[in-house]
Amino acid sequence: MTLPLAIESVIEIMKPHLVPGAGIAVEVHPKDVNARTVQWLRRAGVTMVSLGIESFDDQVLGILGRGYDSRTAHSAVEAVMDAGFDTVNADLMTCIPGQVLEQTVADFEELLGYNIGQVSAYPLMDFSFTWPASSYSRRDQLRVLSAISRIGQTRGYERSSVWTWTRPRVDKYTSITRPCFVGIGAGAATYLDGYFAVNTFDVPAYNNNILAGKSPVALHSFLTPQESALYWLFWRCYEGKIDMAAPEIQRIKAFPWLARFAQGLGLIEEISPADRDKSAVRLTERGLHLYHFLERYYTRTYIGRLWQICRASAFPEQTVL
Repeated sequence: MTLPLAIESVIEIMKPHLVPGAGIAVEVHPKDVNARTVQWLRRAGVTMVSLGIESFDDQVLGILGRGYDSRTAHSAVEAVMDAGFDTVNADLMTCIPGQVLEQTVADFEELLGYNIGQVSAYPLMDFSFTWPASSYSRRDQLRVLSAISRIGQTRGYERSSVWTWTRPRVDKYTSITRPCFVGIGAGAATYLDGYFAVNTFDVPAYNNNILAGKSPVALHSFLTPQESALYWLFWRCYEGKIDMAAPEIQRIKAFPWLARFAQGLGLIEEISPADRDKSAVRLTERGLHLYHFLERYYTRTYIGRLWQICRASAFPEQTVL
């Protein structure tokens, strides 16, 4: 079965279980984008596309070993923008060794010049098993984050997460911030209200278990109600906005103290009464900067460790993180 047919099969299986009007999103590599691919995605019912552009700069693309040049990156953006998807997201990478601030700013401005629906500008995550490692100091990381934040605000984009800017009235493209999700495929994760699982990273082992009617899950964990609420809070902070009326807030015993502490440090602020949502607080620029470092720490120490274990064994017996 070809990849297009495989994706189409998954969409057909899942469609009866989706609420009316639910978005269907696909992540696409720029090298795979052409008129035929785009037309097929539209026919299959895909409404959102995310492009892993990473950069328009040939030097930066060479450092990353992406296997395409700036011309291919531009052509990919133009093709998906012309196709009429509800949302087009493009990923950029920042804080790459050898990349200077001017290159990052140029990449960001070029994408906004397409009037693209959303830009996700992620810093390089240097895991122990990946190359290259970021050489950016904390001060330099904040310079990058502040620069693209100012540009996004000037161009009328809304800050929809620590590293994401979305055009007004465009449906946000997201995967990791969804409250519940089911992972299909090798290496995919699942979270269902207190149950967290990761499928095996070993593709042949995944296929064998599926064909044998066995679970492909490599590791799983059950969270307590308070741990589930903290998980929810972690990702709401990532989005930069916390609904104070959400039931999860009631499960976090220390939340009132944490909220007062964060507000005293200038990390959060109440949303203006003029706004529609009066029961929420949002992270300030200072709060988002701090969360930038917290998210990087979490990714390196938790996600990095988890992935390293799953890469070493198809079905680890257990692990302590």
